[in-house]
Amino acid sequence: KMKISVIISTKNEQKNIKRLLKSLKKQSFSGFETILVDNFSFDQTSKIAKPFVDKLLHTGNERSSQRNYGAKKASGKWLLFLDADMQLKKKALEEYWQLASSSKKSIIALPEISIGKTFWGKAISVERNCYIGQNLLTAARMFPRKDFTNQKGFDKNLIAAEDWDLTNRFIKAGFDLKIAKTPLFHFEPEENLINMIKKEIYYLNYIEIYSKKYPKIFSKQSSISYRLSLWAKSWNILIKNPLSTFGFLFYKFSVWILWQLKKNKIISFQSLQ
Repeated sequence: KMKISVIISTKNEQKNIKRLLKSLKKQSFSGFETILVDNFSFDQTSKIAKPFVDKLLHTGNERSSQRNYGAKKASGKWLLFLDADMQLKKKALEEYWQLASSSKKSIIALPEISIGKTFWGKAISVERNCYIGQNLLTAARMFPRKDFTNQKGFDKNLIAAEDWDLTNRFIKAGFDLKIAKTPLFHFEPEENLINMIKKEIYYLNYIEIYSKKYPKIFSKQSSISYRLSLWAKSWNILIKNPLSTFGFLFYKFSVWILWQLKKNKIISFQSLQ
């Protein structure tokens, strides 16, 4: 019987997808299937993926809809949702399954080591690596399939924070959030600052929906004092990477300004998209 269904949502990921799929092929664990749900990519994503996956599906909209569609076609006892820009260690699935199979009424988050190659990619990776193991900022990636169905999956109206939303719903239903020991690698996109800001503008509309749905949780997650405390605890990461630290602080300040403009209705993001 299938133990894990690995579900990957993609759109124009020809630069990343092979790295992830190769790491899945090298797994020491064998009781899993790989389902790739592509959003009608116009690059070579599907062609590259086809030899590696068990099911190659196509559906549109955004990643929440893609993941839900993949879950409907899955046969594993557990669902593991991965992104194309990730890579697994050889024994990752083995450890994730051991944790899942020994857990009652749990969902599982995976530590993500962020890797950047460009200036801004390195800046974002330095920030994200400050948050490893922080439950409040960690969303689950692995869910029991039956319970995922009962929760009706990801909210397709959310394109950002949809993973936090689903994690919150499971916790509210009495599930424990467990964090696995074996990390995965997350490669930051090679984008310039303008494209990154455009993406933030797109996502902030959906972050606003999430913030209204979970005001107390969001106020903690977005708290400047909370983030500052995490950065202070990770001082050893920051002082090793002074340029990247300056970069991410500048970027976070820029995003914070955008959020204030959005929240206080000073500017309409529709005009900027």
